[in-house]
Amino acid sequence: MEYLFKENQKFTQWWLWVILLSFPIMSFGPFDDNKIDILHVIIGFSLPIIFYILELRIRVNNDGLHYQFFPFHLKYFSIKIEEIEKIEAMKYKPISQYGGWGIKYGFNGKAFAVTTPLIKKADGGKFGKTESGNVWLDKNKTSAYKFYQFWLNSSDEDAEHYIKVFTLLSQEEIILLIKKHEQEPQLRLLQKTIANEITTRVHSKEDLKMAVLASKILFGRSTSDDLKTLDEETFLSVFEGVPQFKLSKEDLKLGILDIMAEKTKIFSSKGEA
Repeated sequence: MEYLFKENQKFTQWWLWVILLSFPIMSFGPFDDNKIDILHVIIGFSLPIIFYILELRIRVNNDGLHYQFFPFHLKYFSIKIEEIEKIEAMKYKPISQYGGWGIKYGFNGKAFAVTTPLIKKADGGKFGKTESGNVWLDKNKTSAYKFYQFWLNSSDEDAEHYIKVFTLLSQEEIILLIKKHEQEPQLRLLQKTIANEITTRVHSKEDLKMAVLASKILFGRSTSDDLKTLDEETFLSVFEGVPQFKLSKEDLKLGILDIMAEKTKIFSSKGEA
């Protein structure tokens, strides 16, 4: 069976193992009459062994979430997707809310501790806000157009990874898309699907529409009607980083050479223009 996510959690805290490994040593004494208590020895050696084999196994596929707390669970227990009422990201408070490990129980209910491996790009760079060239979910920091372009410009290798991580498409849909992309990579089907899916989910369908129109304008595939429907914010984001100049209506009556050499300073002189 193929899983969308799987993880095995074990006790790895160094301080815990210092304590556990001290039990076998302490089990040898000192005792009365210098005799070794077999029960103490058994307990002393058993504790590290028990903690070593303890393992929480979590699996996620299209059917739902499956977990096994080995060796207490000899089989996986399952929670179907339709049984999950909501998913909430919260700050874990081990004392006031939950106790335990892996599966947290407390007065507020039950929570499953699931982590995800660090996402990296094909070049080995981390996918995160501290890395250059990455994006923000906030439109004030990354416009919807630039957000759309980020996914659209991802490499084939990255796109194949991203579509599995960042979209809600089924496994069958993803496999089919990858096969179609491999047959005609020049169509960039994976990149377009990711860009459409994530831009719509993070922003809106209207923002996606504006981003697509802006892309057409930038690459000369738009019409005058497209230009009229584009909002000012998206239009300006297309030309972000390109030198911009403000001209009055009176300036527009001047000749093109005067505008380029005197009003905008694009050229240092009319002769250069």
